[in-house]
Amino acid sequence: MRFHLWMVAAFAATWLCVSARAEDPKLKEAKDALAKRVEQMGEQLRGVKMTHVFADRSFSKALDLVREKCKVPIVIDPVVDPADYTVPVEDVRDMSLKSALQIICSSGLQQSLRGEAIFITTSEAAHNLWRNHFREPAQPTTAQEKLILTSYQFRTDVKFDKTSVKDAVALLAQKSKAKIKLDSADDVKDMAVTMDIKDASLRSLLDLVCGTRLGWMIVDDSILVGLPAKLRKVEEEIKAREEAKRKAEEEKKMAEEAKKEAEEAKKKAEPKAEKQPVSDKKAEPQPTPKKETKKGAENK
Repeated sequence: MRFHLWMVAAFAATWLCVSARAEDPKLKEAKDALAKRVEQMGEQLRGVKMTHVFADRSFSKALDLVREKCKVPIVIDPVVDPADYTVPVEDVRDMSLKSALQIICSSGLQQSLRGEAIFITTSEAAHNLWRNHFREPAQPTTAQEKLILTSYQFRTDVKFDKTSVKDAVALLAQKSKAKIKLDSADDVKDMAVTMDIKDASLRSLLDLVCGTRLGWMIVDDSILVGLPAKLRKVEEEIKAREEAKRKAEEEKKMAEEAKKEAEEAKKKAEPKAEKQPVSDKKAEPQPTPKKETKKGAENK
């Protein structure tokens, strides 16, 4: 049940921020394809049976066995040191891989389908998976729409062996040709990424590289990777900028309406010029007065 709940949580976090936006057919197709792939992984975990004796109860060896049987990649959060954990039972018999994983990780760990891999972290750090999730633009620009589509459509193989987050992010940017920026290399200089995944989407790889300590979000025409606290600040700045833009547009609209009303009121206040009636009769020509002769003037 716990694994199922985490799988639902992973789906909800992935789709929540884009569900309210009208989707173009290509984006919908890409999202459906990714959802189907994750669903198939869940079916593998439920359908494949496992029987094994854990002779030395090695946590790392137990995970390697699950990888081999299930063919689903497993990524361990950098905050987890496998050497600190052991398998709490001696064996599992005729048990689904999902149930076996729950037992293997029952000593203070949590596992969930995050993107296209099983992600293992501590119970405490697992709460950060929600807090580290950030929204996509509510009204994306053309460049942002292209970037969102790329995050679903682009697929590649990656193999990181204690690779720095800086180098991992740079490689994803190089492979996908997308603008991916790391907010500050100093913030993650002690973080190393280890994973071996084939044919995974850029979106899933970003989630796995970020783990529980980092997050990612789309800002302007690029993907920004950084500490959640800094990303929240950026998110607040974006919201404030959008709100200021909205208010400016409202004020401009109100000013235009006020100007229009003033012009209409002015027209109504102006006196109308009285029009003289036009007669149908043509004006009769007046007789031209005769000039008096000199003799006539003398007689007067």
